[in-house]
Amino acid sequence: MSISSSLSMDSAGTRRSSTAVSTVTQSIRHAAEPFNRSTADIILRSSDLVDFRVHKCILSEASSIFSDMFMLAQPQVAAGSNGADGSRDATNEDASLPVITMQEDSGVLDNLLRICYPVPRKPLHIVGALSPVMAAAVKYAMDGILSILREDLRIVTPNFPLRAYCLATYHGFTAEAAQAAKSCLPISIPQLHTVNIPELKLIDGNALLTLIRYHQRCSQRVLALGQKLPFLSPDWVWFTCDERPTICPKATKSIILPKGETSVPALWWLQYVLSMFVVLRDTPYGDAIRRNTWLWDEAIRGAMTCPKCRKHALKHMRVFVQKLADEVDITVSKVKLSG
Repeated sequence: MSISSSLSMDSAGTRRSSTAVSTVTQSIRHAAEPFNRSTADIILRSSDLVDFRVHKCILSEASSIFSDMFMLAQPQVAAGSNGADGSRDATNEDASLPVITMQEDSGVLDNLLRICYPVPRKPLHIVGALSPVMAAAVKYAMDGILSILREDLRIVTPNFPLRAYCLATYHGFTAEAAQAAKSCLPISIPQLHTVNIPELKLIDGNALLTLIRYHQRCSQRVLALGQKLPFLSPDWVWFTCDERPTICPKATKSIILPKGETSVPALWWLQYVLSMFVVLRDTPYGDAIRRNTWLWDEAIRGAMTCPKCRKHALKHMRVFVQKLADEVDITVSKVKLSG
């Protein structure tokens, strides 16, 4: 990537009318601390005309693009300003500093530079703020900064999984894309087809198709798990209950237990399992089980109608639900994004 395609730099030889210079300088403002220090040796001017007084040595270490640029001819010196409410007067220091006009706005530059400098920063946990900073870090070849931004991306992924998937895919972050794809499992495939987010424009149809196919493979693996649950215990109350069918109806099908034997469970339990796997078909992840209180309540109400099931139903169901959710998570963890 050439420097000219990355930065918009005024040349020292450019002539401007006094009116044009006055219009620009009146609106130029200082950036906040620490980007207003007198020790700076260059100014980055944002697209919304905020001057960031920075140090070449720091930018050179953070970015090979800046390092290469500083070895070229210097851009023009900064123009002063005399506006009110945040605008500045010309100073000897500003008048002697080169200025680089940047394509990024002041918010993006502030977030980017705070990672370069040894100063406190707020993690970028909003995708709308993270996306342009990440794009700038890629643009200016700030590899060390990208590693920090990738951590921010991992943090926002659970709350914004599809947006994170688009960002990770666009920038070629394989591990983060896989994490985001897994976090998209609570979103049903019909929802994935209709969702409208700004980051979708960053990816092509193949990337979205990859996500949908991953979702489908996870669903298929989880549904296959339901054919024979490896953790079932013959001692659970829905298998041991011998109450009369008029009081505790039995299922019409047998369940295969881990050692190969079969058992006919109580109907209330089988209805719970069948209903839960309908949920898992659309959203194949463990928390779909842990968070579904409606099906849980329905099952417990059914168990409470049986004098024998009610003695142990709550205890055994808690164990069963946790084991089922864990098994779903293990099953999904073995499915690759591209497979």
